[in-house]
Amino acid sequence: MRVCVLAHLSGIKLLKKEKEVFRMYPERGYLIEPYYLIEDIDQESEIKNTDYYIISSRLNFGVSEKNLISRFTQGIENLLNLNKKYLLEYYQKNKKELVDTIFRSYGILKYATKISYREALEHISNIRVGLIIGENIPVTNTILNKIFVK
Repeated sequence: MRVCVLAHLSGIKLLKKEKEVFRMYPERGYLIEPYYLIEDIDQESEIKNTDYYIISSRLNFGVSEKNLISRFTQGIENLLNLNKKYLLEYYQKNKKELVDTIFRSYGILKYATKISYREALEHISNIRVGLIIGENIPVTNTILNKIFVK
């Protein structure tokens, strides 16, 4: 059995801590890969950075499904808590710029009539950041997840 999850790790990305944080996870049985759009990979253009990562279990043999899921879930929770810590640290140093970016993204997603999936992902990411840091945005993660899938 292999367990996978798509995680939004903007705090780690904003503070440029990917190498430092992701270095310890393979030893713990995790594979962390950036989430890229097929169109980014197929085109010869530069692949855009992403705040989304696919995290999957690597060490599955000899581990019961229950233990694998439990261990994996705990590791993801630890990673998300670390991400939140880094995001709040970034927010304290860049509050005005970050809040502006968040609400610009909200306005674009609310009022745009035509938008690419790549651009929508960037704005969804910014709004997720706003929800994590506690900004009063009239949207929920459930709504963002529906937009993400569409």
